[in-house]
Amino acid sequence: MSHSVTSRNTDADRPAGRYRATTAGRFSRVDAALLAIVVGATLGIRLPGIWTAYDIYVDEFVYVLQGQSVRDGHIPPGTPDQPFLIHPPGFFVYEALWMDVFGVDADRFDAVFAMREAQQVLVALTAVGLYLVVRSLVGRVPALITGLVFALDPFVVRQNGRILLESSTMTWAVLGFAVLVPLVRHFDTAATDAGPPARTARRHVVAAAGGGLLFGCAIASKDMAAFTTAFPLAVGLLTGWFLPRKLSAVALAAACVPYAVFVGFVASAGLLPELWRAKTSGLSRLAGATITTGYNADDAPSITSVALQQIHDFGTSYAVMAAGGAAALWLLVRTRRQAERFVALAAVLGCAMVGYGVLFGTSEEHLFYFVVVPVLAPLSVVAVGLFRRARQRDGRAPIAVVGALLAATLVFDAVAWARLRSTPDDGQVQAYEWLMRNAPAGANVVWIAGQTKYMFRGTDHPTIDLEDPARMAAEAPFYMLILEKEVEQRYSYASPEDVQWYTSRSDLVFSQRGATYGEVSVYRVHDPSTW
Repeated sequence: MSHSVTSRNTDADRPAGRYRATTAGRFSRVDAALLAIVVGATLGIRLPGIWTAYDIYVDEFVYVLQGQSVRDGHIPPGTPDQPFLIHPPGFFVYEALWMDVFGVDADRFDAVFAMREAQQVLVALTAVGLYLVVRSLVGRVPALITGLVFALDPFVVRQNGRILLESSTMTWAVLGFAVLVPLVRHFDTAATDAGPPARTARRHVVAAAGGGLLFGCAIASKDMAAFTTAFPLAVGLLTGWFLPRKLSAVALAAACVPYAVFVGFVASAGLLPELWRAKTSGLSRLAGATITTGYNADDAPSITSVALQQIHDFGTSYAVMAAGGAAALWLLVRTRRQAERFVALAAVLGCAMVGYGVLFGTSEEHLFYFVVVPVLAPLSVVAVGLFRRARQRDGRAPIAVVGALLAATLVFDAVAWARLRSTPDDGQVQAYEWLMRNAPAGANVVWIAGQTKYMFRGTDHPTIDLEDPARMAAEAPFYMLILEKEVEQRYSYASPEDVQWYTSRSDLVFSQRGATYGEVSVYRVHDPSTW
C-alpha cells in the first residue's frame, strides 16, 4: 500500500483537546437537537413567501419541463426531436419522482413553485451535511454556527429560492464529504497514533464507495461539480493524500457511475454525437473561447458594478466568500491534517473554477454557489484555530469579538431577508394575469426575455420576436412585456435602443417594481402610423 504518511500531523501539531473533542463522539441527542435547530432555521427562512419572494428566472421553466419529460419516460429528457443534453438529468430525475409521489401536474407558475418547494428538501439535506462535516473536523458548536450561517446567508437563501441546478448539485457533494471526511480522519488519526497506515476494512471500502457515489450524483446533476468532487479524489489517487490509494480509486470509480449510466442512456438513444456537441460547446463557454453571457459578454455589466449594486443585500455573503476562499488556500498550504486538506482543496478548486470564469470565461452570478458552500468548512476550521489561539492569550475577549461578529451578521442578514420579503417580487406573474384578463384573444405578446415564451405556451396569446418597424407593423396591435434589468444588462433578446424606440411610441398599461428585474411593465403598441 502506497498511502503516504510523511505529511501526517504529530502530537506537537495537535491543539490540546481538539481531536478528543471531535472524535468523542458518536451521534447523540445533542447532535439531533442541534441539527433540528439548523434544519428548522434553514426551512423557516426559505419557505415563507417562496411563491412571491423571487421573480421567475428563465431556467426555472426549462428545468420544470425537463422534470416533466423524465416523468413521462424520456431519458435523456426533452423531446425526440430536441433532446436536452446541456446538463445531465440528475435533478430532473428528482423532480420526476417528486411529481409522481405528490401528484404535481400543474402548468406554468404552479409547477415552478411546487418544484421550488421540493428543492427545499435538498437544501435541508445540505445543511445537515455541512453540520456533519464541520462536526467531524472541529466539533459541535462550530458545526451549529456553520449550519446557521448557511441557513441565514442571503445569497444562499436567494439561490435556494429558485430552481437552479447548483442547489441540488451541492447537496450531493456536501453529503459525499459528510461520508468521506470522517473516513479520511480515521486514517489520518490512525497514522498519527500508530505510525503505519491503518488497514482498510470492508466498511471502509463501503464508505469510500458511498461517498464517491454521492459525488457522482452531484456530477450527474451538473458537470461542473467534478471540480469540487472528482478532482480532489483524483489528486488523492495521484499523491497518496487523504486516503489509501485503493480507497481513493474506489471512491473515484464510484463517482463515475451515475454519469456513466446517463451516457449509456444517451448511447442507447443514438445521441452520442449530440451529447459530444453539447459538452464541447459547454467547455468552450467555460474556457472563454465562446462568450455569449456572463460578465465578459459584450456590453454586460462588470462583476464589480453588480456587486456594488447588491452589497446592501449580499454584503455578508461577499465577506464569507472572500474570507472562506482565503481560509481554504491558507489551510491547503499550511495544514498537515488530511481531512482539512481534503475540504480545503475542494474549496480552492471551486474558487478557481468560478474565478477563471469571471476573469476569462463564462461565469454568471448563480455559479458563485460553487464558492460559498464549499468554503464554509475550511472557514470554520481556520476560525476555530484563530479563536483558540486568541483565547490562550486573552480568555474572554475573543468570545466577545466572535459574539459581536455573529450578532452583526445576524442583524444584516435579517434586515436583508425582511427587505426582500416585505415587497412582493412577482411582477411577471402579475403581468401574465393582467394580460390574460385584459388582452384581446389572439393578441400577440413580444418576448424580450426567454421566460415570456414559456409563460404563454398553450394560451390564446402567441409570442413573437421584436423586429424592425416595417415587419412589426403587420403585427400591430401587440403587447410588449419588458423586464427592465434584463434589457439594461443586455440579457434580453432586443437591444435597449430598440426597446426604448418602441416603448416611446406605446401606452404603458401595467407596471410593478421588484427586486429581481426592477420595473416589470407591459406596453400596448397599437398604431403603426405614429411610428
